[in-house]
Amino acid sequence: MKYLASVLWILHFWQTQAQSPCVNALSDSDFSQKVLQIRQLDIEKIPFGIQNVLDHHCLTSVQVSELLRLITTNEVLKADIAIRAYSRTLDKWNYFEVLEQFRSLSAAFRVYHQTIAFDSTSAAKNFSEQLVERPTKPSSANSSFANTSISANCSIPDVEFEQMYLLLSRNAFESARLSLAKQMIKDKQCISISQIEAIARLFYHENTIADFLSFAHFYTDKKSFQIALTQYPESIRNIVSQNIK
Repeated sequence: MKYLASVLWILHFWQTQAQSPCVNALSDSDFSQKVLQIRQLDIEKIPFGIQNVLDHHCLTSVQVSELLRLITTNEVLKADIAIRAYSRTLDKWNYFEVLEQFRSLSAAFRVYHQTIAFDSTSAAKNFSEQLVERPTKPSSANSSFANTSISANCSIPDVEFEQMYLLLSRNAFESARLSLAKQMIKDKQCISISQIEAIARLFYHENTIADFLSFAHFYTDKKSFQIALTQYPESIRNIVSQNIK
């Protein structure tokens, strides 16, 4: 039954994309009433109750998070709802909070890539189309990337970076934290040295730190990076230097 509900939800999802722009979010009292009504539905009807709210109201990221908590077992369906809800959310800059509702990193990553990252990439489409996709692990074959000119003033906006940092710090697995950090930086296309250093402190193993620094090198000012690299142990410096040749 839950699979049938998922299929029906997806069909309804694609039929209800065109909506008027959001101006005001649903009031707390009205939202609480909507949640109470949804809780009284049969479990397979809960997604449609949520969709009904999204069809007629704009929400805050906190309200979206609360709606997602009503979906307790199906992470794929929850991700579909989160992606759908993004266009109906007023405070999109807080949407990182919504990602914390997912137990599955792959589901959270999918939502991030199709909401927050998609917004950033679309805004920078003309710029990003001129760049060749950067490798996850730089190699000598890709050394031309080191010559890419990125301003020393280039950085992720403070509010966005704080949310990114919080999301990364709450991820218990270092390998998953590394993958997510790389994707976030790639989507933003630039990052400051101080932001790189802050994220690097979230890793514990030398190889992971070196891997992250090697990747981040392509998205920041190269001269400043070389100066900052001197503060790391020689073992890390050697790995990074070899990677970015």
